[in-house]
Amino acid sequence: MEKQLTKETLLELGFKEEHVPTEESGDKPFTYYTYTVLDAFEREKCVLITDADTDNDGNFYVEFFNSPEIGVFEDYDVVKDLIRILNIPAKKNSF
Repeated sequence: MEKQLTKETLLELGFKEEHVPTEESGDKPFTYYTYTVLDAFEREKCVLITDADTDNDGNFYVEFFNSPEIGVFEDYDVVKDLIRILNIPAKKNSF
């Protein structure tokens, strides 16, 4: 059985909790989670983002920010591996 992505498991993976108050949402407050991958110069390389806590039953999915065409990931072990791979330093292109 696959391990779900809950608030607790997202925090365990290093995701940051982001609270959006009513004033900013225009409706009701909600929470989502982000994980930022940095390059060797501490610049943002990519961001993983979850759905809002108001849009699910306590089990989240993760996707690449601004790249929904890649799809979503719902399994803890898959997201854990994805984070591990994204944090491997890449070799420079030779061109």
